[in-house]
Formats: sequence, structure tokens, C-alpha cells
Amino acid sequence: MKLQIRASGSIKSPPLKELCTYYQKRMVLPLEILEVPSQSSKKTTSAFLDHRSPDSLTYLLDETGDNLPSLEWARLIEKAQIQGLKYIYFLIGDAHGFDEQTLNSCPLRLSFGAQTWPHDLVRLLLLEQLYRSQQILSNHPYHKQG
Repeated sequence: MKLQIRASGSIKSPPLKELCTYYQKRMVLPLEILEVPSQSSKKTTSAFLDHRSPDSLTYLLDETGDNLPSLEWARLIEKAQIQGLKYIYFLIGDAHGFDEQTLNSCPLRLSFGAQTWPHDLVRLLLLEQLYRSQQILSNHPYHKQG
């Protein structure tokens, strides 16, 4: 199974980019990042929604989504692996969020809390959480429970 992050725009801050690269390099699960041009148009919508594998899950990162503890994130990935899914897609919008077509196409939503986070920081949070999930699933002591 592969993980793919479809994120609006690119990260401009060198320290933030370095942290994202740090977690991306530590991933054992196949992970790719597709940067979608940051503009509100049909072209942007199609970049988020097109070319997805039919046997996949798509999660939209949004402040209205489910705020799950780390163990639940790991269970989402484990369940997808058991089901034999090919991909899990994670969509991160820009400062304006997602258009109605994208929102309506993605009923599965995850959140990092009720706060509004900058989209490039959400990418870092997502990468860390995916790395943490990977470590939980491999029984690595990175995640401290308790």
C-alpha cells in the first residue's frame, strides 16, 4: 500500500521544508507528495481528485474532520492494509480551503483539532503523524502511550 499527500502549494520556509523532509525520509511505508498549484479553479479540483486508484481511501484534512488520537491514525492505516487497498490519499487545501466539488467528493475527513492551521504546517503535522503511525504498527517505542 502507498500513501500519497496531495498538498496545495509548496513549502517556502527552509526550516519547515527541512522538517518535512526529515519525516518523509524516515518513512518505510511508500509515501509520495504531489504538490497541487495553489489557485481556486477546476484545474486545482481535478488535481486533487483525478487519477486516484479505485481501491483506495481519500481523506480530506479539514478543521471539521475527526480529531483522532495517534493510535486511531495507526488503525486507519492498518485497516487499509488488511483490506488490500492500494492507496490512501490525504488532501491538504490552501488558505481558502477546498471548493464545494472537492468537499462533496470526500466524505472522509480528518482534523488536527478545531484550530485553523497554515497548510504547510498541516503537511508537517501529517507527515509526523504518518511516521508515528508507522512506528506504532511496527511496535517501535517512538510512540509513548500513557
